[in-house]
Amino acid sequence: MRRFLQLLSGDKMFSAVVITSRTATGDPNSFDFLTSKGIDNRVFAASTSVTCVRSTTQGVGVVPEPFCAGSDEESLLRVTRDQCGRFQLDRPFHVRRLWSVVRELPTSKHRLSEGDLLRFGRFEFRVKQLVESGEPIQAQFGAKRIGSCKSQSESASSVCRICLQEGFEEGNPFCAPCACKGSIADVHVGCLQHWVTSRVRREGGSFACAAPFCELCKKALPSHLVRREDDQARSALLQLPSVEPPFIVLDSLHRDKLAPHGMFHVLSLANGRATIGRGEDCQVRIAHCGISRLHATLRYTAGASNESSGFFLEDNNSKFGTTVACKRLPLTPDVPTTVQIDNTVLAVTLQSVCNPVSLGMIPVYAQEDSMSETRSRSDSSKSVEPEQELCKRVSNRP
Repeated sequence: MRRFLQLLSGDKMFSAVVITSRTATGDPNSFDFLTSKGIDNRVFAASTSVTCVRSTTQGVGVVPEPFCAGSDEESLLRVTRDQCGRFQLDRPFHVRRLWSVVRELPTSKHRLSEGDLLRFGRFEFRVKQLVESGEPIQAQFGAKRIGSCKSQSESASSVCRICLQEGFEEGNPFCAPCACKGSIADVHVGCLQHWVTSRVRREGGSFACAAPFCELCKKALPSHLVRREDDQARSALLQLPSVEPPFIVLDSLHRDKLAPHGMFHVLSLANGRATIGRGEDCQVRIAHCGISRLHATLRYTAGASNESSGFFLEDNNSKFGTTVACKRLPLTPDVPTTVQIDNTVLAVTLQSVCNPVSLGMIPVYAQEDSMSETRSRSDSSKSVEPEQELCKRVSNRP
């Protein structure tokens, strides 16, 4: 500890990481990127491995490793230095995710890959599929769940709960796709396919669809059906239209009564872009006050002399930000790396030459008046309206 304080207070020039923290004192779960009110700003420097911590009484600070959290402290981010002197950012064990802030990336955009976890405000999406070129092809999403059809003898007394017709039909067998029992258990495959496909919302070359589920028992429906026991061919329950590439498939991780098993968005970028936001003209519309009217944009770039082709995510100066989940990030000299943990945003910059005294970098735990200072900042921030209160007043209209 003493050695660490000496490094932070000495006049010697050395390579170090500079850590800038911004914490919203009004809302513990989100950060307003469009205001400077109610924000606790602090700056630190370190030449060794440290942990960024947050205390309920003293706010954000940095402590040398190894770190044992106190009763009112939680670790936010680990800044580690290896034997070769290279720094990188690591996620502490108890922190579920680190979120890279898109608007503060060096290019102000993130190159997408399949499996990326995206967050708009508090709404999370998974990138399921990216298709750049080729003939118009079928979009794929969701896990494969195989269901079987009933034989002719098993269907003798069955009644379709959709068309109310009974008895076996050639080429249109019965199936029991969910957990419903009794007279509502059976349905014609053709009737079920027509009902599920009719629920696809189309808009231009894009469309959205909730993962098929039974509205009575709420169980997820099978994605494919096998008509006979010895039949290896599987027919898809949901017949999706072909989509002109390039397109992207997003799986919404938000669950509600209208989509208890998720919502999928298939977005064609043949016209160059797709938008995400609260406005009615957005291809992915999220009717929530924590989402800006034009929150983010998805673009496809065919490639130029100075840029390779690919899918990119851009933030449109949204209020509560656009972020991408990350686990470990290497640091590039003189290029800030910004991550968000709940209501705290940390910008970490590796500087080849740094004088912490000239920058006034003092660890929080060394400030005698930090508790009173934090309390006064908290009192002054009561006028800042958190997202929960904002939701009560702001209409969902675009």
